[in-house]
Amino acid sequence: MFKSILKNSFFKEYNLLQTTSLLYISIPTIIFLIGWLKPIYSIPLVLLIILGLYFSIKSAWNFSFISPSESIHKEKPKLINNPLFFHLFALILVVISVLYSGVGGFAIQDADYMKHNGFFLDLTKYSWPLAYENTGVDDAPRILNTYLAYYLPSALLGKLFGFSFAYFFSFIWVCLGLYLTLIWVSQFVSKKSIFYLLIFMFFGELAYFGWLKYFPNISMYGKNINYANWMFFYSMKSEFLKGVFWILGSNHTFLSNGPHHMFPSWICILMVFHDAVIRKNINRIGFIFSFVPFVSAFMAIGLAPFVLLAAIQNKFKNTFTFQNIIIAPLLIIIAGLFLTSNNVQFERGWIWNFVNIRDAIKYLFIFFLLGFGLYFLIMPKKKTNFHDGAMLPWLYSAVGCIVFFSFYRIGLYMDFPLKAYNPSWIIFQVCVISSISYSKTRLEYVRSSFVILLLIIASFGALSNFKYASDNKLSMHRVNEENTMHINKIGPKERSGALFSDGNSFFWKVLAKKPTYTKN
Repeated sequence: MFKSILKNSFFKEYNLLQTTSLLYISIPTIIFLIGWLKPIYSIPLVLLIILGLYFSIKSAWNFSFISPSESIHKEKPKLINNPLFFHLFALILVVISVLYSGVGGFAIQDADYMKHNGFFLDLTKYSWPLAYENTGVDDAPRILNTYLAYYLPSALLGKLFGFSFAYFFSFIWVCLGLYLTLIWVSQFVSKKSIFYLLIFMFFGELAYFGWLKYFPNISMYGKNINYANWMFFYSMKSEFLKGVFWILGSNHTFLSNGPHHMFPSWICILMVFHDAVIRKNINRIGFIFSFVPFVSAFMAIGLAPFVLLAAIQNKFKNTFTFQNIIIAPLLIIIAGLFLTSNNVQFERGWIWNFVNIRDAIKYLFIFFLLGFGLYFLIMPKKKTNFHDGAMLPWLYSAVGCIVFFSFYRIGLYMDFPLKAYNPSWIIFQVCVISSISYSKTRLEYVRSSFVILLLIIASFGALSNFKYASDNKLSMHRVNEENTMHINKIGPKERSGALFSDGNSFFWKVLAKKPTYTKN
């Protein structure tokens, strides 16, 4: 009987996908709660999460969706789209993409890895919560207070098996997360095809070429490993831009620059989207969303409008479940109390407080046009271009959110819009890919072909990462304890000080374990 259940239920693709994904998105938060909170708070919360996982898995058990094309066309799949070949290719694509991103230290790394590597080192060596006797501009004692979820599964293993093993496991962890992401993307198309996985992995914006026009001395394959870096550099130098710039970027660029924001956020985004428009049951979307703030505060803000859209679109049916109205709010409150305990006062405001909006508007218009506008204008947008017209409000909402978030700034740079509209950008991409996959008429094929042509051109943003990694040779930039700097000593003290709290908050005084301060 047990074997029959495994064969007929657990190993059904959707059951395996949703179960693995729910474990993947929840494990970092569970580790955080155990490592940072007093047992009187962490134990009940972890038990609640386990209960929420049970309800969430059970609610979607044996869900199946047959796309219109699959129900009409019953022919035997070609070898290239055979299920085994499909998953094997997805895995190969994932490994190569992560290998060339800098994750795991196999390729040259983005400048932010000074910080990432510091997190890995200190999380493996010192007791949790992390705290330092001397840091910041005044060398005062402070507690590390920033989002850490991405690092924790690897760091926990590092405590047992050492820093080198932890760092290698970070490569495995990201590969698993990206693989699950690609399989979720495949749930939105008319048929499983490696073609759509390639589109997603190399999906990028044409604004890359728009900025080249304004900064002609930038090489197509510039000195920095990714697009975000050189845009930051030139925007800071520009008398006009004064640090204000906008980037949607390519998915591989984001993988190279911000894996700590992506995993498991991308999986959460796609699960919320899938539950709302395909499974049409939102009995766990709040629960899924509640793990995102532990990974990335700005991406949680960017995903929040879509959680609301899902509830409205489904007329709040099945919204008020135990995991949505009890567990999710508790986790969101814990994450909020932790993140707001950071003492840094971030510069914030609408962009017209920083630049002349009359001058900026033409650049912003070109960014909108080349970032997503051409794709949006050309792509087929009939209900029949998706498996269900329920996706259309998500497409228009994604465009609206990208436009809105572009006008606000938090911090010294434009980190807020870059992170906050990433959920919109991922949803937009999935809508474009779905539209292409469901094209039926000659006109729709022509429009989809133009979109694909633009995507091929835009893939230069991602390909530049691969070329730069190849030029610098793989495996030449190995990361170890000797060449890794402690997190409280990275860069200027003003920068490192932005990661800390003085401990005088409700979270640190009431909820958290008492930290042990290290002298390093």
